[in-house]
Amino acid sequence: NPANTVWKIDLAEVYYLNNQRQQALELWWTEIKKDPKNIAPYRLSAMAMINQRLYAEAIAVYGEALRQIEGQANLYLDIGNLYKQQLQYGQAAEQYLNYYNSNPQQKQFLQRQILNLCDEPTQVPAVIQTLEKYLALDPQQNDVREILAGLFLKEKDYEHAFNIYKTLDQKATRGKYLLTFAAEAYNNHAYEYAIAAYQVLQSLYLDSPYKVQSDFELGRCHFALANFYQENSNTEKAVAEMAR
Repeated sequence: NPANTVWKIDLAEVYYLNNQRQQALELWWTEIKKDPKNIAPYRLSAMAMINQRLYAEAIAVYGEALRQIEGQANLYLDIGNLYKQQLQYGQAAEQYLNYYNSNPQQKQFLQRQILNLCDEPTQVPAVIQTLEKYLALDPQQNDVREILAGLFLKEKDYEHAFNIYKTLDQKATRGKYLLTFAAEAYNNHAYEYAIAAYQVLQSLYLDSPYKVQSDFELGRCHFALANFYQENSNTEKAVAEMAR
């Protein structure tokens, strides 16, 4: 009887509010185990737990639902959001990646979720570590690799970002990723990296459709770098850049 299940799940919450934690948890799990292939008791019990800030317990319920019922990939998002609420951003990223594995067409969604996690600068290293671990197990996931490169750019870690974009171009399209990296590096005044990217593009991809654009942008980078040297009283380097 669905109404009876709802009533018992509500009763469990009353037990919890009455400081009867163990009795509450036992009743929630009892209702779940009565019909383990029915998603409703899992969701209702987890929502009651979340209402009481029992986040770890709700995560356990969602995890059991994933093991028992097929086609519930959206639960990975719920688990990820619960980890995010607890500021466990690395674990949140792992769950968003699990969702992406079941929905590989959701690249843009995954990218938004990962970048949102990185709004808190102190959490970026944990998210990067999660993405690197994921790629170590599945090196062919170029969508995830591109997101990782974007995080390195966000962190102004141009060396790591540059290496990833070079790898992406080797696996894909004649300088497209290097062009993206170079533009970002230029906008952040990392002119040396922008110049290096354009030079690699021109040397490796002689038939690139971005050749003319890269010629122009390379000249602009040298000019900007020359101005930077001039402003910092390094006339010799400024003249050398202008001559290129």
